[in-house]
Amino acid sequence: MKDRNLYGENLPDDRFNELKIYDLALENLVQMQDPEVFENSTAEHALIVFGTIFKNCNSKLKVFADRFTGRVSNQKFFLKSLEEFLLKEGSSLDIIFENEPNQDSLALKLINGFKGKVNTYRLNPKGFSHEYPNKPGYFLIGDGKMFRLQKLENQEKYNAFCSFNNPKIANSLENIFNILLKYSTPINNN
Repeated sequence: MKDRNLYGENLPDDRFNELKIYDLALENLVQMQDPEVFENSTAEHALIVFGTIFKNCNSKLKVFADRFTGRVSNQKFFLKSLEEFLLKEGSSLDIIFENEPNQDSLALKLINGFKGKVNTYRLNPKGFSHEYPNKPGYFLIGDGKMFRLQKLENQEKYNAFCSFNNPKIANSLENIFNILLKYSTPINNN
């Protein structure tokens, strides 16, 4: 039986079926180990890319995020996939929030339950923007080869570049993550 609310609440059958096909197509890209960089848009497509990376990541996730507003991060597919990742032996998550995290976020509540596996940070925007005036888009890196990089313009449309097997671009994003980390303060890390 298909979970009708997997990708969002009360989706019409045709939209649910479109998203299920998109989900299967992305899983196919993962299985083929295709290095193709593709674009995605809409909150639902972002949700499925995040979930696909979470499901296929084995050890290390690094995230630069706004604040977990909830439009994507509170969805069942996001939460289920993230929890499955964090339950894997040897998995870890480092996340830098650009803004104060949304305390009502279901994702934040989930990751706070995985002490020792999750490190959260808050970016000091003054220090970072002083030295680096061009802020990157929000991004996610999985196992040093998978990524989703959201475009800066029209962020509410969730336009992004993604790949499930492109270590070169993922490495570049990891370098940016490490720079951001230098300008960040730990939040509730144990």
